[in-house]
Amino acid sequence: MRLPTPADADAWAAALLTGGTREVAGLSDYQLVAPVGKGASGRVFVALDKTAREAVAVKVIDKSAVYENDDAVRHAMDERLVLELAKDHPFVLKLRAAFQTPTRLCLVTEYCGAGDLFDFMRQHGRPFGEPTVRRLVAEMVLGLQHLHKLGVVYVGGGGGSAETGARRVRGSSRLCTR
Repeated sequence: MRLPTPADADAWAAALLTGGTREVAGLSDYQLVAPVGKGASGRVFVALDKTAREAVAVKVIDKSAVYENDDAVRHAMDERLVLELAKDHPFVLKLRAAFQTPTRLCLVTEYCGAGDLFDFMRQHGRPFGEPTVRRLVAEMVLGLQHLHKLGVVYVGGGGGSAETGARRVRGSSRLCTR
């Protein structure tokens, strides 16, 4: 592989060295606590990260369902790629780990215990004031703007298309795929 500069080559070499020595996460690193939701592409559980001792969300996707058609394969790959690319943005869901077992694909993300935007609206019980709406919309727009800068574009309507949702965590929203 030819890289543009020696610094780029050094960065790749360092990444390869550290990548090969890091321990890969597995299902045994998490204690599944309770199911949180079920979507078209898998089930989500709240789990305890045994090392960090904190709650995380684990999305479990059966490989048999993924390999049924090309759209499902593409959706699973796209979901992981988008979360990996955008993981450092404050308003995009944080991917903690991704791994597979012989029968399942697993994505581990931060746990957004406050639920999704619909849950937040339902719990609030009355129309939001303008300052709250401005903040929520601004957070979502900033998250979408970041995704668009990365080349991620959501087009709804087709079968197998990713859905975007907003999750609540520590007082702010996070964009995520469902």
